[in-house]
Amino acid sequence: MTRLRRIGPWLPLAVLGIQAVFVWSGVLDLRDAVIIAVVLEVLLWSVLLVRSVTAIRAYRSRRASGSDGWQAAEHALAQVMPTRAARWVLLEPRMWVCLASWIFGTQPTDDATRFSYNAGRKILISTLIAITAVDTVVIHVVLWAIFGNHAWVWVVTGLDVYAMLWFLGFYASMVTLPHLLDDKRLVLRYGVFDELVVPRAAITGARTATRDPTSRRLRTEDDGSADFSCGTATIALALDTEVCLYRRGDEFPAGISTLFVTVDQPGEFISTLRADSRRTGQIAPAAREFARGS
Repeated sequence: MTRLRRIGPWLPLAVLGIQAVFVWSGVLDLRDAVIIAVVLEVLLWSVLLVRSVTAIRAYRSRRASGSDGWQAAEHALAQVMPTRAARWVLLEPRMWVCLASWIFGTQPTDDATRFSYNAGRKILISTLIAITAVDTVVIHVVLWAIFGNHAWVWVVTGLDVYAMLWFLGFYASMVTLPHLLDDKRLVLRYGVFDELVVPRAAITGARTATRDPTSRRLRTEDDGSADFSCGTATIALALDTEVCLYRRGDEFPAGISTLFVTVDQPGEFISTLRADSRRTGQIAPAAREFARGS
């Protein structure tokens, strides 16, 4: 069953690949190629129908378990294509939604406390957008002057404009998708690219800390530490290694003892976390010892 679940998302692509090989390879004559194409087409739609039913069930299951619509959609889409492909398919529309929300100032409706983490990226993103904007104008003028008003010149300009909007959309996703803290969980984000849910029961302490990223995100070091930062980390969270975390809606293996996170207001974050923890009694006595660390 586990092997079938792994193979299932690849079946539609596999059928399409087989169909392309048989029809366009020239190995078979036209009559046989048409027959095989029809058979494979029926097989393809049968596979898609079965996987679509599975996808609908997966979406409903994730929504019922508390996942947001985007995570549920990603999990559902992963039933008909590889998980990484499903993630990238939804990345683009989600980024445009974030850009629209940022431009029009859409306000959140939940009661979670929000903490930004994008301050260290403002200069970088602003510089990239400015360079791309100037580059777009200069290159378009040069190409137009040399080659004239050809369609491909406008295509190049369109790609430059798209790149500029992409940088803007990425920054907008960091603004509109901040870290969230409520009574049950801490949701850590890196724009539309990553999300980690830390149950409040897993947090045993918190202190300010400064550390540059030492490895790729969430790779556990020999000392049990890991990074989920956007640039320089400003917070160190002590975690119970026995409590499971959730990355993009899926269980993430426990084992991280110290998680370094970027928060623009580290003092306010720690104060809020400790105040909520004292009120709910969810933080362990070891928090005071951890807070004395460097």
